[in-house]
Amino acid sequence: RGLAHLRMAGRLPTFVIVGAMRSGTTALARHLGAHPDVFMAEEKEIHFFDRHWARGQDWYRGRFVRASGERMVGEATPAYLYHPEVPARMAEVLPEARLIAILRNPVDRAYSHYWLQRGLGRERRGFAEAIEEEEREGPVLEAEFAYLGCSRYLPQLQRMGRYFARASLLVLVFEELQRDPGTLYRTACRFLGIDPEYAP
Repeated sequence: RGLAHLRMAGRLPTFVIVGAMRSGTTALARHLGAHPDVFMAEEKEIHFFDRHWARGQDWYRGRFVRASGERMVGEATPAYLYHPEVPARMAEVLPEARLIAILRNPVDRAYSHYWLQRGLGRERRGFAEAIEEEEREGPVLEAEFAYLGCSRYLPQLQRMGRYFARASLLVLVFEELQRDPGTLYRTACRFLGIDPEYAP
């Protein structure tokens, strides 16, 4: 196996966009993926650390086989921030990774999340009914239906902070991405140690 096996299997990411859902992660992943020093996994939302953990690291490395000489290798799975088992697993596999979280006004994020599920045909309840049910029944296991849970950022960030140093986590704000995407992009580039002046 050795180095030849690792090259064949693919590199591991050096950074991960961990969330939050419905907060601009797709836009940021696309902008960073256009940078010559960055390789982004072709499929957004790999879900290795939540849904596909049992498939093992070789499967995960396989998502990055096309990476070659880029300085930074990344993926974006915005549900990672929500799932409680993810930080420990990430720390085990990617202890030196840099993590990026984008947060959005929590009410707007929850409402956008709800309408995504409605649009996909997965949600038939009214918004108020879905929120009341989540409040009454407590934490939802699946991030796809955790409209309130995914908007409660503090416990999610604290959980990440138990496994990663504060300097390893960049927290951005969705509304700043809307107002001034160039500044937010350059902030992310500086955090990743790549040229912030390259404009995709």
